[in-house]
Amino acid sequence: TFTGLTTGTTYTFTVKAVNIFGNGPASSSFSYISADKPGQMDPVVISQATGSSLVKFDWAQPSATNGLSITSYKLLFYKPNASPAGYVEVTSLCNAEVDPAFSATECSIEMASLLSTLGYSAGDYIKATAVAVNARGESTASNPSTDSVRAQVIPASAPGNLAATSTKNTVTLTWSSMTTGSATGYSAITGYKIYDKTSGTESLTTTINSAGTLTYTVSGLSPAGNSFTYTLSAVNIYGESTARSTVTIVLAGVPDAPTATVSQSGTNVVVSWTAPTNNGATITGYAVLLLDMTDSQYREHASLCNGTAVLQSTPASLQCSIPMSAFTSTLAYSAGTNIKVEMTATNSKGTGSVSSPSADSIVAQKAPQAAPTGLSATSTTTTIALSWSALTASSDIGYSALTGYIVVHDNGTPGTTSDDVTQSVTSGLTHTFTGLTTGTTYTFTVKAVNIFGNGPASSSFSYISADKPGQMDPVVISQATGSSLVKFDWAQPSATNGLSITSYKLLFYKPNASPAGYVEVTSLCNAEVDPAFSATECSIEMASLLSTLGYSAGDYIKATAVAVNARGESTASNPSTDSVRAQVIPASAPGNLAATSTKNTVTLTWSSMTTGSATGYSAITGYKIYDKTSGTESLTTTINSAGTLTYTVSGLSPAGNSFTYTLSAVNIYGESTARSTVTIVLAGVPDAPTATVSQSGTNVVVSWTAPTNNGATITGYAVLLLDMTDSQYREHASLCNGTAVLQSTPASLQCSIPMSAFT
Repeated sequence: TFTGLTTGTTYTFTVKAVNIFGNGPASSSFSYISADKPGQMDPVVISQATGSSLVKFDWAQPSATNGLSITSYKLLFYKPNASPAGYVEVTSLCNAEVDPAFSATECSIEMASLLSTLGYSAGDYIKATAVAVNARGESTASNPSTDSVRAQVIPASAPGNLAATSTKNTVTLTWSSMTTGSATGYSAITGYKIYDKTSGTESLTTTINSAGTLTYTVSGLSPAGNSFTYTLSAVNIYGESTARSTVTIVLAGVPDAPTATVSQSGTNVVVSWTAPTNNGATITGYAVLLLDMTDSQYREHASLCNGTAVLQSTPASLQCSIPMSAFTSTLAYSAGTNIKVEMTATNSKGTGSVSSPSADSIVAQKAPQAAPTGLSATSTTTTIALSWSALTASSDIGYSALTGYIVVHDNGTPGTTSDDVTQSVTSGLTHTFTGLTTGTTYTFTVKAVNIFGNGPASSSFSYISADKPGQMDPVVISQATGSSLVKFDWAQPSATNGLSITSYKLLFYKPNASPAGYVEVTSLCNAEVDPAFSATECSIEMASLLSTLGYSAGDYIKATAVAVNARGESTASNPSTDSVRAQVIPASAPGNLAATSTKNTVTLTWSSMTTGSATGYSAITGYKIYDKTSGTESLTTTINSAGTLTYTVSGLSPAGNSFTYTLSAVNIYGESTARSTVTIVLAGVPDAPTATVSQSGTNVVVSWTAPTNNGATITGYAVLLLDMTDSQYREHASLCNGTAVLQSTPASLQCSIPMSAFT
């Protein structure tokens, strides 16, 4: 044994054997560190985070490692169910000898695993020690952990003091809070569960996730009068208690508010009501609360209506009949004030809530307070039908339904009342007076009547016995030659029936209407105002008529007219006669387009067009010629005369090429889209050849060169010799046949004529 060595230092040793003869050889060297097993560790720290079911075990490396690194730890759990009880290593819970626990020097273990593996009972303090290990061995176990975390389970008890109260459709449960301890499984309560056990079997009603919530209302229950049973359990982080608190209560409350209605029977106000839901207890009385206008408060006036007495009567009618005069005297209602009633019902649970006021249906009433208004009339030449507006405002009719009206007229003699005519009208808002004088003014007044008497007379209203105008003569439709305007003329009707004409309406036939018919189109002609009204005519562009009214080309344009006076419109005139057709641009191009040509001109000819469908029902005013040789139309000329049926295009070239022309027709509405087309080759007679005369021996040689052929092959020549017999040039084919020369092979374009032929 070597002493006084330095902790943690490595020492190397050799050994030799010695005998009497001396020392033997040295052993192999052997190295060893001067060290010991670790010192004792501090106690294990056991903790548990709030709301967590994990238990945490923390330890620290011993302060004295004694010269060697710690190679592992052992966490020893106190195991009360061991035999004997003691501290043991349970690596299935925490293996502190290896990572991650070794490096972290901690383990977190579910409470349930600790209890099932180690045998703790609820409330036992969980204990542990720890051992550090190095190459020299294990340290002494640390002192046991302090008492900090108890073994915890689900709550052992249900919440106490469970109580209930009820209304007609709710049950309110209350209970006491639970202090953490044996009743709570040594874990803080986190909430509660409420079950409906009315049927004998628990059915979850709600889960409450707050330990501080100690009341809950179950709503929407029925029927009132039945018993309901509820159970209550406690919940912590480990689950729900099996224990239950139980309460049973009858569902009942004060009665609902009755529904009162107010109606009228003659001069009485009838207050009626229906029995409300009693909410589990029989109704024993009613209070009928009348709105008392002396102070605008609802109160019971038993002398007018005793609701409890009505209930107890035989048979119980649940209504009271109160004179209208009681409201206007005892209860101080002003006429027109809505009569209102509130009610309550009473049972053994007490008096229920006050009902909403009755609907506004009946008010205090008296004779009509206003005169009729809106007097108006219609007439013929011998009758006047007088009408007036109904008095609809409650204040106007005295808040009592009208029973009729009284109508008076002055018989056409203003200022004299002895011959006034009076008529009682019990139904409707009109009356017709007959046998009147045409053109005479009659003055009327009207009074409203109800069961309380007559109201004031209306303002006087005067009206003339007259009628709407008679039928007008047909509208005359015309169109000036060369004009696109269509003129509509009409005249005042011969029978004005006592009143001046105030306007006219020109009605156009509109074939595209649904259904087709005559309609006023003021954008085309507003005959109701000047200038058309005074002039009794309108002139309208043909295009506007077609686009607005939907005429097709060739349709006859038709119209009727209506005269208007203060009584209304006349019968429409008979339709206009067929005189002017709907007109558009030409539908066709001119026919028989043909062409002839010269070397530099093309002459076009075509046929005239008779006014009809081809011309758009409008006379042709001219034509347009286009050059389409390039494939695209280019305007060549515009001809402004329908009678011009030919045109020559000059200055063309080169001869021999084809030229294409198109031709359209034009009327006052525009140009036809249709075209006639012709194509022709540009060609004319050849130019004159140039002749020369020479002599070859006794022969005269006539030579010439081929001239420009102007688009067509030259087929012959005529050699014209000056004939001195009459000094005229003529062909002598026997002397020189130019065509034969041209056709010879080869064509030499010359003749050789004996000189003797000339002489």
